[in-house]
Amino acid sequence: MNGTSGGRENHNDLDDFTEISIPLEVDAMAGAVQSDNGPRPEKKKDKHVGIENDTYKHHLTNVAHCCILTYTVLVVYLCIKHPIEFFTWHPLLMSIGWTLLMTEAVLMLSKENVIPKQLKLNHTIKERLHWVFLTIGALLIAAGFIVVTISKNEKNKEHYTSWHGIFGLIGMIAYIPPCINGIPLLYRRDIGDYVNIRIVKFVHIIGGIVSLTCGGLSLLLSVYTKWFARHTQQSQFIFYFSLLIVAFPVIWTIQRPLLKCVRGVFNPPKPKHKRGKHEKPRP
Repeated sequence: MNGTSGGRENHNDLDDFTEISIPLEVDAMAGAVQSDNGPRPEKKKDKHVGIENDTYKHHLTNVAHCCILTYTVLVVYLCIKHPIEFFTWHPLLMSIGWTLLMTEAVLMLSKENVIPKQLKLNHTIKERLHWVFLTIGALLIAAGFIVVTISKNEKNKEHYTSWHGIFGLIGMIAYIPPCINGIPLLYRRDIGDYVNIRIVKFVHIIGGIVSLTCGGLSLLLSVYTKWFARHTQQSQFIFYFSLLIVAFPVIWTIQRPLLKCVRGVFNPPKPKHKRGKHEKPRP
């Protein structure tokens, strides 16, 4: 009996040793692999933080949409409320072309814009709408410049003597490069081997930022004009309210492409290694 019990005890000890030794060998092998490839720190991502940040940005983008639409409707109302003159077409065309179409064209490509997601628009359709909005906006803005130029010539007034006109002119000139180099971006898959698409896209974004910034400053300064004061009967509430609903969407629309350009300058992506025909893949 003692021999039998001793055999069982030895057998149990051997089983316990075997059960312990297997995890130790696995841990040793895992440690060796980890030491070869370097330490692998665990990255824990808080999904709730990401969802809250996205929701926060979505709400701000919706507020920007409301501000853009409100200011456009306000200017259109001020234009049709009084007898329409030839100069009236200037604020009317600029508000629709610059405030509505140009700003919404930039927001169309924003990830924080929930409207394309709700309409289930893919990236190709969003790019087409971006191009269509900018093209129509460019035509309306050019028409608005023609109207104010003719109006000043008829009254023998000097051109671009105010900051409102100067920023508007700079924004109009800066609008041309994005319109031109935006065409190659539509066919980047066909001409990607002949043109550096990253440089074309960078110039496109920079030109858009300059144009939208100067155009936004011109819109802000338009609130200080005599035309706006006369048509709003010098209302202080409408004055400050208009400043708010113009400044916020411009700032919010510019911040994302501006940060993207800054990251591209200071953290450029590494060039991808192209494997030759006779080059063997790396193990």
